[in-house]
Amino acid sequence: MLAGGVACLSEGLTSKEIARRLDISHRTVEVYRARLHKKFGVANTNALLSAMSGIPQERIVPVGA
Repeated sequence: MLAGGVACLSEGLTSKEIARRLDISHRTVEVYRARLHKKFGVANTNALLSAMSGIPQERIVPVGA
């Protein structure tokens, strides 16, 4: 889930949309997302993407936005 899931997160997809794309349960996506938030000590997806990329959070803009 990690590589494909992170790409989907950066596109601004919801957990259900990511699950459909990766052919896994949406609960699996939610569990992995929660684990990543905890690991990086962040509270939202923008902060997670920022922490994972090294790019300041205010410069993170989802592809579809």
